[in-house]
Amino acid sequence: MGPVRHDVSSDRSAADRSHPAAPPRRPTGPAPCAARPGSPLIHPEGRCECFFGGPPPQFGVVVTTGGQALP
Repeated sequence: MGPVRHDVSSDRSAADRSHPAAPPRRPTGPAPCAARPGSPLIHPEGRCECFFGGPPPQFGVVVTTGGQALP
């Protein structure tokens, strides 16, 4: 008796297959690294994805102005 093959695509319901892939996210600007709070590390491309194998953080400073425009 040979190896048993399992078709993973049959495990997905028809509803799951009908949903299109999520659109690519747009950059939102620099964000602090959530995996290393209290450090000067930021993600210049947007939110932290360190927990999911995303791009590594860089050294930088995030300036918050409380909604006020900088001069």
